[in-house]
Amino acid sequence: MRVDVIDNIEQFRACRSQWDTLYDADPHAHFFLSSRWLEGVLGFLDKDWRILIVKQGEQLAAAMPLRVELYKSKRHGVLCNELLMPGRAFWADYTGFLCLSDSETQVIPALASALQSHRWAQLEMEHLRLPDHRLELFLESFDTDDFVIEERPRGKNQDGIDNDVCPAVDLADDFDTFLAEKLSSSTRMKLRRALRQVDNADDLRITESTPDTFERDVDILVSLWRQMWEQRKGDRIDSLTKRYRVILLEGLHAGVLYLPILWSGDTPVAALGNYIDQRKGVMHVKTTGRDKSWRKPPAGFVMHGHSIRWAITQGLTRYDFMRGDESYKYHYGSEDTRIRNVRIRTQSRMNLHGKLDPLSFADARRRAARYDRENRSADAVAVRQQIRDSGGEPREASIDLMVQADLVDEANNPESTPTMSGKTVYMMRGLPSCGKSTTAKKIAGEQGVICETDRYFFECVGDDPNTFDFDSKLMEQARQWNFDRFKAAVEEGRHPIVVDRGNSRNNESKRYVVFAREHGYDVVIQEPESKWWQEIRVLLKYKQVTKPVLYKWAEKLAEMNLQTHATPADDIKHIMDKWKWNLTVDDILSLDD
Repeated sequence: MRVDVIDNIEQFRACRSQWDTLYDADPHAHFFLSSRWLEGVLGFLDKDWRILIVKQGEQLAAAMPLRVELYKSKRHGVLCNELLMPGRAFWADYTGFLCLSDSETQVIPALASALQSHRWAQLEMEHLRLPDHRLELFLESFDTDDFVIEERPRGKNQDGIDNDVCPAVDLADDFDTFLAEKLSSSTRMKLRRALRQVDNADDLRITESTPDTFERDVDILVSLWRQMWEQRKGDRIDSLTKRYRVILLEGLHAGVLYLPILWSGDTPVAALGNYIDQRKGVMHVKTTGRDKSWRKPPAGFVMHGHSIRWAITQGLTRYDFMRGDESYKYHYGSEDTRIRNVRIRTQSRMNLHGKLDPLSFADARRRAARYDRENRSADAVAVRQQIRDSGGEPREASIDLMVQADLVDEANNPESTPTMSGKTVYMMRGLPSCGKSTTAKKIAGEQGVICETDRYFFECVGDDPNTFDFDSKLMEQARQWNFDRFKAAVEEGRHPIVVDRGNSRNNESKRYVVFAREHGYDVVIQEPESKWWQEIRVLLKYKQVTKPVLYKWAEKLAEMNLQTHATPADDIKHIMDKWKWNLTVDDILSLDD
């Protein structure tokens, strides 16, 4: 038995088959630990995460996803690390870890022991959906001489709702049996009447989201949700609405969100967003939105009845209302499950092993740069010393000053900031494994188009569309295939369009720029937004003196790239050597054919 670490999305995707096998075998696994859900979360988080995995031989026996954050200790005045459950970044209602049931007594203590070799001052485990015996096995490994364990129940909110209670109901083989077994006679009669009223009315109907209506339907759901919560959420409503939209669209495109909408004529009056876990046979109710002025038939009642009926036809066996013990959830025969919230912190309130977690070095450098800008030189020096004491990459003083002066200074690269005015083509530019694709997806959103040459080797070569079947002899076909897709998007007037390829100063890049401008598009050079790219791009600016550090990065990037394109470190070093810092669109256009 050994404990390993997964710390990049390529490694996670490479072990997806084993992950799914473990997920299927774990009777306590839930949707928010599924590979489909986590892939979206980890891509969203970029690089501030790791997954501890336990292997028995070649079999994956346990897995615990974690997120790393940085904070300043009020007691000690130094930077410390906090570990959190990564799903909470995507508003997961449950968190926890996966484990083979017949190996619990071995692998759970192994997870806890391995965790203590990492550098952190506190571990925040919110919304844990774990059987008590698993959690106790985990906590027993933390010596009370070194750690403080705090149970942190949320209690009831201002509306009297206990969000540590999660009602759910087991479904029957058919809807009539479910109604007979789970609902009271009066509720059963009311639900039948309400559903018949919708099914038989000319002006009422329920639609279900399809790829053609994804964006419209998500906007409807988010708008109705906003109407319900705008007064309560106050100034937070805009940011919450944007986040909800991102999360729901991610679920729709991953094929895990069921989104029905109740219409009165052409007016939507209610919508429901449900996650579907086909592997476990569960429908999870994520969010609802409704017109509060609508009265008959009762919108929420109808939507849950319709969703339960649909779930049964799909062979699902459980309908989970998730967090909150609102009274309406019990009309359907729900029973409660309770989740737990636990914090583990060090007795000293300092990081274990006295050093910062390497995943937070980039954040710490940014913090030091901010202190510089705020004329807090003593704080900046202290942070940089803490980074060096923690094993951060050594630099010559002159290099360190260069990096800190320019880090996250977008004024030095004005074309990297999208203007979002008019129709725009974004030309992605960066080194392998520096987050180009993640940034491209963020810019494109749901309306835009991503034109990526590499997709040719997924979609047009080989039998598996999830496998990168690269063949250098087909590069010319791949380039033309991508340019044809780009031309079609431009001629259709799509916006924004992201060209996700190398985009250095060459004729291939030039033809994209020329075609875009001829059709009235603005063209922007866009670099990745990943935290490690922000450092690398500054090192590239001063590559005459930073080459040793850059070449170390080349080795790291090659390792990160191993599971996808397997770009060798020497190739990345060659790109670094030729890199033109702050390339502009005019530079590309000035190239002679």
